[in-house]
Amino acid sequence: YQRRVRGARSPSLQFLLEQHIFVCKNIRKDLMQKVVAYFGAGPAKLPSSVLENAKETLVGYPYPGISILELSHRDKAFDKIRGEACETLRSLLSIPQNYKILLMQGGGSGQFAAVCLNLVKEPGAKPVYIITGSWSEKAYEEAKKYCEPYVAVNTKPYTSLPNSEQIKWPSEPPPYVYYCSNETIHGVESVSYTHLTLPTIYSV
Repeated sequence: YQRRVRGARSPSLQFLLEQHIFVCKNIRKDLMQKVVAYFGAGPAKLPSSVLENAKETLVGYPYPGISILELSHRDKAFDKIRGEACETLRSLLSIPQNYKILLMQGGGSGQFAAVCLNLVKEPGAKPVYIITGSWSEKAYEEAKKYCEPYVAVNTKPYTSLPNSEQIKWPSEPPPYVYYCSNETIHGVESVSYTHLTLPTIYSV
């Protein structure tokens, strides 16, 4: 198209083409500078000030000339950073002092097996699972590899929350109750079950 217009030697068409290219370049520039609103599940948007601070300190924190990414996890500086992070979490989430904060790899899915492997201590013990979405379903499927989990309720196709009458508790006390308070895939946020006297594991 550009060659054809230039070949025609039409000043008016050439001008329009140049204006079109100029506008497209500026639209692209504006789009790259605009802040994008992201509504996908998982990561959340961060304030630009946080991102700028992270960018500036990444190459020279905690010591000048070395990045936190290059530092040993046994270094005292890293141990200090980890301690401060845990105390910040404890403060923000009001975590009691008799609870330990574990910073572990694997994400939520990696903990599905760890929960039952650590808490189901007696043969035949059946932990209770309240299934309200994909994450609690995945947790239940993982637990089946190591024990015999009991489903108190399954709300599939996961568009609503169960009421107290729908939840069928087992006759024997379970080693723990599991539920997911924030089913991000299906957009279901559970009510709190803090009234339970049983050991409760919940994914947030």
